[in-house]
Amino acid sequence: MPAAAEATSQTTVMEPAGKITMGQEEINIFSGHPAHSVNPQLFVISTAPVVEGLMQWNSNLEAEPLLTESWNISDDFATWTFNLRKGVQFHKGYGEMTAEDVVYSYSHWITNTKHARASALQRFWDHPEGHVEILDRYTLQVNTGEPMPDVIMSEFHRVPSGIASWVVSKKQSDEIGIEAADKDIAATGPWEIVEHRPAQYWRMKAVQDHWRKTPYFAELEFQEIPEQSTRLAGFQTGNLDTFVMAFDSIPLVQAMEGAKLLIVPDQAAGEMLLHFHGGLYFNVGTPDQEAAYDPDLPWVSSNTEIGTPEWEQAKKVRQAMVKAIDTQTIVETLLQGYAQRSPVGVGGYSYSSHRFPDIPMLEYDLEGAKALMAETGYGEEGFSITLVPALRGAPAEVEVAEAIAVMWEDIGIDVKLQNLPYGTYRPTVIGRTFNGATNHATSPSNTPARLYNALQNRGSFIRHTHPYLDDVTIRAQSAVTLEERTKLETEVGKFMYDESIYASLYMWNAVWAVGPRIDDKSWSENLFYGDIRNINGYEWIEPRR
Repeated sequence: MPAAAEATSQTTVMEPAGKITMGQEEINIFSGHPAHSVNPQLFVISTAPVVEGLMQWNSNLEAEPLLTESWNISDDFATWTFNLRKGVQFHKGYGEMTAEDVVYSYSHWITNTKHARASALQRFWDHPEGHVEILDRYTLQVNTGEPMPDVIMSEFHRVPSGIASWVVSKKQSDEIGIEAADKDIAATGPWEIVEHRPAQYWRMKAVQDHWRKTPYFAELEFQEIPEQSTRLAGFQTGNLDTFVMAFDSIPLVQAMEGAKLLIVPDQAAGEMLLHFHGGLYFNVGTPDQEAAYDPDLPWVSSNTEIGTPEWEQAKKVRQAMVKAIDTQTIVETLLQGYAQRSPVGVGGYSYSSHRFPDIPMLEYDLEGAKALMAETGYGEEGFSITLVPALRGAPAEVEVAEAIAVMWEDIGIDVKLQNLPYGTYRPTVIGRTFNGATNHATSPSNTPARLYNALQNRGSFIRHTHPYLDDVTIRAQSAVTLEERTKLETEVGKFMYDESIYASLYMWNAVWAVGPRIDDKSWSENLFYGDIRNINGYEWIEPRR
């Protein structure tokens, strides 16, 4: 298989000056070491970026080199050889990145059980039948023990992303310890962390003579501002140069003198999914039964066998809830038209929808939803459910949850809306104790199997598990040909569509506010496309001239 193309190094040297101030919805506690970093901070760190991974994704969702110069894959897709970029310097004077630093970093990523792709990282870097070998200072080889297709491997080695991983200095941790390094990490990005206060701000400085791109500005500050109205006011008064923006603020930004919008079209930002939690059908009736599994919940079956009356009852409840959501109205109002309904009604399928012509989009059918509720016996009395908007930096997350709550109330469901910080909600999913519903934004997927970890019992950030899904999704992730993977992904997709367990509502454009002091020309041409739910590429923001 041919080696990946080489990335371009920086050729222009400049003296950074000035400061960019950005309003984030949530940043939480700064944590940069692979042993500890989790969302939401894991995602935010990788957007600046303070950190860099082995690779990045281009606008076609294809992997490209970043800290690697190239990589090669054996014919059996089990041996990967990474050729690292020479001359990449760590922050804080910790010297040049080598293969030893890469192996050290991933030896800790695989122990970070709260990482959303912990199990996949373990399979790649620490498979029982595999091994890792440093060939020389800039070359390392990983044998994965089993086939690992490139579209799966590249998912968790990229930045920025909510499932990002990166390389840090081994020497720093050896000298000052992991705990200290975690709060003052020596990584390789164009921004270096300088100071931070939990849930208040992160301050970063530009890395002069960075191997890839020295920032135009000397300083970058992220401020945590949970309220959209306060972020907008900060932008309007000039205290913020850009901010995480709800789309209903777009007309106000457009009306502001000197302000502009940076729009990434073609629904490239991500897709909004609807998850029903609690359907964890492993170990039911044993001492290892998951805490989230509650057979008394209407959307959870008391019988783990597919097709039984109990299973069909719970399925009809979920189908009713999905049918009751008027996605087109959400797109036209809350998303201001900067979105479209997902062409495939299953999470992870819409960016490769041409491969799945037999899986349709979701259709709004209020009367059909009411009929299903009546058929299941909930037509008059209804039931209660907790709905949590997973705050990932996507537009109108809370407002969309509020709209879904109103639509569900139309079919007799009492919705307990909980607007929790992502750092509060996420551990309940990791701990398998949450059994409500979430509207959850995810990044674009170049193949559906990329998201299957959330459906596997071995996964860390899971929503719905069943022995059938475990078997077929694991086989799909190991398929090395597009034909075989498409066949298995189609099987999974049809099952999830029929079961209404991983619904995809819409895909949206990235729309970012550009303040009067900054310019978006170079910025818009140099984005990281792996995950643009949140603003990234600050090193490319120029002063307005």
